[in-house]
Amino acid sequence: MNKLVITYIEKFKYFILFLLVILFPVNQQLHIRPFSSIDGVIIDYLMVKISIPEILLMILSILNIRYFYSLFIDKFKKITFVNVSLLICFCFIILNIWNSNYLNLSIYENLIMVLIFLNSLTLIYYEKLDVTNLISLSLKFWMVILLLLGLFQVYFQESVLGSYYYFGEFTYSSDNYHIKQDGFIFKNLIPAYGIFSHSNIYGGFFLICSMFLHLLKRNNVYFTFIAIVGVIISGSLNILIGLILFFIFYYLNLNIKFLILYPIFIFFLISFLSLDFKKYSEDLSVYRRVYMINLSNQKFLENLTNTFIGFGYYNYFKFVSEDLYFYEIIRFFQPPHNVFYFLIWNYGLIFLISFTYLLFKMIKNSSHDFQLIALMLISISMFDHFLFTNHQMKMLLFLLLPYSLNRVFSIRMK
Repeated sequence: MNKLVITYIEKFKYFILFLLVILFPVNQQLHIRPFSSIDGVIIDYLMVKISIPEILLMILSILNIRYFYSLFIDKFKKITFVNVSLLICFCFIILNIWNSNYLNLSIYENLIMVLIFLNSLTLIYYEKLDVTNLISLSLKFWMVILLLLGLFQVYFQESVLGSYYYFGEFTYSSDNYHIKQDGFIFKNLIPAYGIFSHSNIYGGFFLICSMFLHLLKRNNVYFTFIAIVGVIISGSLNILIGLILFFIFYYLNLNIKFLILYPIFIFFLISFLSLDFKKYSEDLSVYRRVYMINLSNQKFLENLTNTFIGFGYYNYFKFVSEDLYFYEIIRFFQPPHNVFYFLIWNYGLIFLISFTYLLFKMIKNSSHDFQLIALMLISISMFDHFLFTNHQMKMLLFLLLPYSLNRVFSIRMK
């Protein structure tokens, strides 16, 4: 009887993993009430939102508890700098969950991030499933479907399927001036959104999928073309530059050390531009980014203790609310568009240093291809935060991370 139960549980685990890989971009979410607000203003980022892929992830986590225990025992058999850094990161996550004004949100979102990481490590145990092939097929399927949807959205300048409930597509039309772009690629036009909450995330999806397919050696000229078109119709210059740089360094097999200069240059560039942010008020995309960097620098200097240990998960909005109200018309109710600033606000500078050390160790010991992908993810995160704040991107990285860890820790994906 016990053997029969174990067999069924094992099959159920494979089924849940299969569903997770197939359904990872699904966008429909349950928004848990009451909604958190700042002085009566409801902010999207403060809502607890539960998606189908996240429910599947939680089910898989329960089934993988035995694997988590084995991984924990193997990892912490001895004291190393990596283990100490992991413990420091974990302690500061707990501290800033506790200090958050939005306890339910902070517990849920941090739990999801931890579960993504832990479950990615367990794919070594799924020997009966060709996870690599399954992931590549899923990515290709969604790239084709979302490209077609995006092309129709750009052509008609409005939602095509017209239903968030059934299809995950947000409803909008050309009358919604706030979602039109007036930048390098689009002039007063609505870019492609697909089933994502922002066009930049749409472009990021195609960039990451293309990089992953190259890493898996499952790419071809058709999907390279699909990725290029998808990035272009997203209207994101940041993502387009990322895609171009990836192709240059990948196909020419250039020394990765030269690419390190790009995110360093971007970091200092936005810091320099933020010193005189009012000068860029005509370009709202640049303006809001450099303004939030300038505002963050002010708050960091005013609150040095919090800067080092963290302000509490998403307490950012409370600290800067008076400064944001004045600029609300251009949508400043969002986190800083830079991953390093985002991490300092939520977890503190000490956490960021430990996290950066772990990232450095992982990149240093990995292959050229993975180093290239990791640096591109860091580079696009200099101007955006969706890798940490969007649930679909978290699920996509859940699929990307296991293959990467194979290169780093010799974990074999069959």
